[in-house]
Amino acid sequence: MVMQYEQIVTWLIDNCTLRFGEELMLETPQDFIYLSDPHTYELVHISIADPEMRRRMFGDYQGRKCYEVLQGLDAPCPFCTNSRLTKDESYIWKHRNPLMDSEFLLKDRLVDVDGRTLRMEVVMDVTDPERTWQISKDSLEGLNLLVSCMQPLSDERSPAQALEPLIDQAGRFFGAAQGYLFCFDRKLPRITWRIPDAHFLGGLEVSEDTLARWGAALDGGRQIIIKDCSALDAAPDSVRRFFEMHGVRSVCATPIFADGRLMGMLCLRNITAHEKDVSLLNTVAAYISQKLQREALRMEKLRALYYDAQNECLNFEGFRIEAARLLRENAHVRYALWYIDIKRFKYINDVFGFDTGNGLLKTLAQLLRSECAADEIFCRISADKFALLAHCGDEAAMRTRFSRMAGQLSAYAPMAKNHFNAELAAGVYSIGRADGSPRLDQMLTRANMAQKNVKSMPGSTLGFYSEVLRKNVMREIRLESEMRPALERGEFVLYLQAQAPISTRALESARMRAEVLVRWERNGRIYAVPGEFIDLFERTGSIIALDRYMFEASCRLIRDLKARGRAPVCLAVNVSRLTLLRPGFVAFYRSIKEKYGIADGEVELEFTENIAVEDFNAFEDVLRELKGAGFICSMDDFGTGQSSLNALQSLPLDILKLDRRFFSGGGTQGRRQTVITNVLRMARELDMYTVAEGVESQSQAEALQTLGFDYIQGYVFSRPIPAPEYEAEFLTREN
Repeated sequence: MVMQYEQIVTWLIDNCTLRFGEELMLETPQDFIYLSDPHTYELVHISIADPEMRRRMFGDYQGRKCYEVLQGLDAPCPFCTNSRLTKDESYIWKHRNPLMDSEFLLKDRLVDVDGRTLRMEVVMDVTDPERTWQISKDSLEGLNLLVSCMQPLSDERSPAQALEPLIDQAGRFFGAAQGYLFCFDRKLPRITWRIPDAHFLGGLEVSEDTLARWGAALDGGRQIIIKDCSALDAAPDSVRRFFEMHGVRSVCATPIFADGRLMGMLCLRNITAHEKDVSLLNTVAAYISQKLQREALRMEKLRALYYDAQNECLNFEGFRIEAARLLRENAHVRYALWYIDIKRFKYINDVFGFDTGNGLLKTLAQLLRSECAADEIFCRISADKFALLAHCGDEAAMRTRFSRMAGQLSAYAPMAKNHFNAELAAGVYSIGRADGSPRLDQMLTRANMAQKNVKSMPGSTLGFYSEVLRKNVMREIRLESEMRPALERGEFVLYLQAQAPISTRALESARMRAEVLVRWERNGRIYAVPGEFIDLFERTGSIIALDRYMFEASCRLIRDLKARGRAPVCLAVNVSRLTLLRPGFVAFYRSIKEKYGIADGEVELEFTENIAVEDFNAFEDVLRELKGAGFICSMDDFGTGQSSLNALQSLPLDILKLDRRFFSGGGTQGRRQTVITNVLRMARELDMYTVAEGVESQSQAEALQTLGFDYIQGYVFSRPIPAPEYEAEFLTREN
């Protein structure tokens, strides 16, 4: 249909173009239009409704002077208006022609025809006073139309908002049934008026060559004017079918030019009033052109100030302005604000290079551009962060849209060929909820909350903002802000969970063992449980301060217990990955150990299995330093990550702690028991003790003892309890 429409327009331009709409003003036999050279006075063309009348009145006029043919003079008319004429407006005057014995109203202006600037004069017989009154009335009505069309174009409204009432006014003035404004540049509006079947406009794309050809054919004030479409006997079948299908009986299409380039068409169908005044539409088209050119200039300024040239999209400042405008002008439309992030973008730059990373950004920008409707926009915020203001559908529709974008991005060739798929994390905030009218920054923050909430999940992920999520995030922010003062006030309290010896060699040990856990207490009550703040502090880096605080508190407790003559104890203290990799980690922990007089073997440092996977070499170096400083080192949660036997044989570990998921997970009982038995055997041969964590039942404890574990830790033996309670229950002589 797009190609057919282009062919239809081409045929109409080639066959139905009227050079001067003023020709429709010729109503009486005495009315005519002529063109002459303003310098030589040579007549070029005379247009009159009746060709036979032209022959009788003017004879063979070609090459003769206008003053000779029209006035019967031998020299230029003393009242000639050539010196007063311009291309921008008409010079209107009245003259009685003695040769024709009639009174005429004359309308003169300069026009460009086939590369020449000519004088055009419209000659209307007003000998009858009634005709003078009618022309004056029509002229005033036309002037009113032009004034009313100027009004919506003069304010700061967007082109779409300004042009809709303009087309409505023009359509009503000409008694048209339907109309549309079509701009060939997709960045400019395409507006329909009373047309329910304008789908053919949406996908129409015209090549620059075709536009240039059309522009040349329509230049100089030409219009496509068809008074009766049914009378187009020579028209191709496609043209007649199109008119019949859309109920088009008559049509006037007026070109819109800017800087000599055809930029659009203003079309009215089935005109029933003021048919002879359609040349006014050329002036209306000029008004529209000025508005569109101002919009294009505005967009160029925006491009310079608010555009990301690398990715050919708005930057965030430009997005602020355009988003505010869209939301203001489309108050009836419900929007959603998306915050989009490329996962592991730094890793992509490091591994595949910056060229590949930049190409990935451009690909995502292209995907977003292809997804955007006319009243949707997107921008690059910074780095690999993008924002999208889009129509707010239901969650299923938005998930479908996101999956489509994520799927296309994952096929980005420079990475896909290396079996690495780019992934997205996005958050959506639906605008227009009952929570007031937040600013754009606030809305984007909420979309970012939703994005961060799902970013750690595998694959490309999409999250939706909710009040529950906001409350959780606000609580996290409050916890983070309160963390330092809480450390100073001693609100982070040591809880100890005993480890029970169940093997002969463990029973022979002279020390009790317990893992140090943390609780956040305030005013004698639990203020926050570890699940609320440990992951948060790891994300923000505050975990380093908490790790150091807990380690020093543990050393202080060991010193105090020894001073009170309690039974020997070894406390296992957790160390996060961030703390381990912090410069000066070993030196700080050694200094605290020495400060409190902690002997070798009295404190154990627990590291998670993931540290061994992510930073193996650094982990191995740190472990050897710690061993040299007299620390016991253990690997926590063994069996839940991706550690290998190579880690066991290479790392100087003393204790291996197996998470309950390792010995109560999937697989058949026999296979699981075989794996556990062999892990325990290897640990003994490597002179490592083993601890089973999360043991909850007596039968499970007995089974683990049979398998050969050295210690068990869990509620079956002891829940985590405050340090004074642990001291009283496990370290006094009575116990």
